[in-house]
Amino acid sequence: QVGLDTSGAQNRAGGLIFALAFFAFTSLTTVDLVFEEKTIVSREVTGGYYRRWTYVISKLIIDGMFLRFLPILIFSAPFYPMMGLDGEPSSVALYLMTLGTFAVTVGALSLAVTFASRTSGQASFIMNIILLVCLLNSGFFVNAENMPDWISWLRYLSVFYYGYSVLITNEVSGLLFQFVVEGYTAVENVRGVTFLNILGINPTQTTNYIIILDCMYAIFCLASLIVVLVAGRH
Repeated sequence: QVGLDTSGAQNRAGGLIFALAFFAFTSLTTVDLVFEEKTIVSREVTGGYYRRWTYVISKLIIDGMFLRFLPILIFSAPFYPMMGLDGEPSSVALYLMTLGTFAVTVGALSLAVTFASRTSGQASFIMNIILLVCLLNSGFFVNAENMPDWISWLRYLSVFYYGYSVLITNEVSGLLFQFVVEGYTAVENVRGVTFLNILGINPTQTTNYIIILDCMYAIFCLASLIVVLVAGRH
């Protein structure tokens, strides 16, 4: 039950980035599954039971439905009301849609990296590095607008940046906060948009960020398919 004060604004941001990080790093569950199936899939493809692209597409669908979307619903059922996030139906729907899109996007990335890796350890290591770099450039730990030019462009490659920007904008843009700092006069009716500007997030780009997330998902799905097809020719 986060409030509308300074800590309430901070706790909203922290809770949302935690949700993203939780589902990002659980995407690594696909690594062991894929390597366990490799021998069976190779044998069955050679036997003509199905083609490699059929396996990849079915893997993406099952991964998205049962390892990404379903856990989000189970996680959000207690998480959302316990935090006391915006209860408007449109806000709840955007939260679920964004978190779901984010999760399937990272899941598709994890599959692409796993298909391209020789061992499960290599795949896990590469995914951890990618996710940590993306998390660092999400706009939560470091203000995106204050990052040096030589590295600030990395946020545009970060799936966390787009997911976090949409979620935090969805949650705070319509709220009014009271910022209280001990020893200073309280600042009343601080608009959520002002808080977003402090974080370096542009609240007018929500639709564009959702579209970019969708495009990233399509790119990672295509990458998974290409990696498997190319590997199958060697």
